[in-house]
Amino acid sequence: MSFWSDLFGKKQKWKGKKQSLEKLAPVSVGKETEETDEQIIEEIKKLVHLNLEKYHIPGLVLSVMKDDKLLLNEGFGVNDIDLPDDHPSKTFTSESLINQCSITKSFTAGAIAILVEQGKLAWDKPLKDYIPELEFADEYLTNNVTIIDLLSHRTGLPSPEVFFQGTREYYDNVTHDNILKTLKYLKPTDPFRTTMIYNNYMYILVADLVTRLSGMDYKEFVNKHIFLPLGMTKSTWIEKDFIPGSVTPHKLVLNKTEFLEEVAESKVFQKKHVKTITPVFEKVSGDSGIFSCGSDMIKWVTCLMNDGKNLGGDIVIPHMDVLEKIHNPDEYCRENSGWSTLGYACGLVVYQSKGLRILAHSGGMHGYNTFMAYCSKSKIATYVGCNSDFTGILQILGYTLKRLTKSYNEKDALAEFNKSMENYAEGNFKFMSRTINNYFCGDVIVHRKFDELPGVYNNPYYGKITLSKHEDKGALYIQRDPEPPVPLLPYRENPEMKENEIDTTVKFFIPAMIGSDFMVEQRWRFDITDEGICLITEEEGEESNFEVIFTKLN
Repeated sequence: MSFWSDLFGKKQKWKGKKQSLEKLAPVSVGKETEETDEQIIEEIKKLVHLNLEKYHIPGLVLSVMKDDKLLLNEGFGVNDIDLPDDHPSKTFTSESLINQCSITKSFTAGAIAILVEQGKLAWDKPLKDYIPELEFADEYLTNNVTIIDLLSHRTGLPSPEVFFQGTREYYDNVTHDNILKTLKYLKPTDPFRTTMIYNNYMYILVADLVTRLSGMDYKEFVNKHIFLPLGMTKSTWIEKDFIPGSVTPHKLVLNKTEFLEEVAESKVFQKKHVKTITPVFEKVSGDSGIFSCGSDMIKWVTCLMNDGKNLGGDIVIPHMDVLEKIHNPDEYCRENSGWSTLGYACGLVVYQSKGLRILAHSGGMHGYNTFMAYCSKSKIATYVGCNSDFTGILQILGYTLKRLTKSYNEKDALAEFNKSMENYAEGNFKFMSRTINNYFCGDVIVHRKFDELPGVYNNPYYGKITLSKHEDKGALYIQRDPEPPVPLLPYRENPEMKENEIDTTVKFFIPAMIGSDFMVEQRWRFDITDEGICLITEEEGEESNFEVIFTKLN
């Protein structure tokens, strides 16, 4: 499950109850504590150890810099739960490589800032001036969208990979050229510059722009202009599903009976982990792609905290005023773990906590979770990376910042931490309960007569898919060329079904999503009519939205 569901809500848009900014004003915490930073770090380390054991988290790395002094850079737990204890790669260390996922976006924004400084790009100039063949479904968007719009997720366009993410075949066919050619078929779901819709494809488009304007491959550009001057010598890029020397991703697995007993008895969230292989985009970058470690990532976060400068005082990332500016405000000021979300900048989310401005970004993918945050006023930079779906890393970093900024005493910070972790675990209870009880997600159902389903269906953006019968009775397969046929699984009996009907429960309709728990918290249902495959989306308190996604050709 992506960590963005914690930050932006179920549909990754700004939503919530509006708050007065007066509630975000600084709060006095009384007499100053005499605690030293070193004492607080030891307190934080104990907290991490306790929660790794309590929530069965395989491992993580936590790195903390304050006043340009490295206070903590340490791994906890294990890289791989199956390795014997005496294996040299068993321990999770500060040098263990981990998929940074969406934290890569902050590097992409930094690369753009460098190009602006070089005079190759302007922040407010239409993107079409640099990519003449750029064409969106909306003409006004095509002619007016700027690099700021892409970096701050305010185009109004949905992120299309939610339909296909998961299969090796899909990732192999995602290229910069294919994305650019098909953007004109991707219809906006919201008006331009009105809301936040988190969109990975826009960052892939930005990476393509870096290549065009610099004359260098995007990855080479980041290597030369960011990794090298910051001394990020361990950092590299995804080329395969698994990189030697990197941590093993782990996914959450729950036994249905045990889980339901835990829910009934309101016990601590119990689970076990299994190793997983996470398919990734190998032919595109910008939205994700960086593999790095705690020792390197703290250098990056410290650079951002120090107004784009490395520890030697040299400017690595210019135009930090633009990168840190809120371009997509969150008018609801939603609160999460004591942090109020103010809005999205460029590859950074802006928060406020007791008068302190905090900039951060997370990353999440099956078996990985990462989070970085910094507070320039307090001169604190933090980073955490974990090899698990269930982590609580936002809560851990939140606790770290609250204590080191001395805005919370230990008692109050711990009380808020425990409350936030309990809410996080409860959210996973509900998520997993719905998932387990309905095999995957009961809101995503295709329920039509079996003989009516086979055929060829087409969408101008997603292409053609074919539904076909299998020799075994009741088996239906879906195929998206050039991918091999994939069964729609699992099937379940429904006593209300009539003869020759099936009730198929899947997460999303497209095969890439089958067997995946990514973004299942969204309530999506599919049905098949004479017109084609229809998507039904629902949000609490709103009417269902019914739209034909794939038109039936035959």
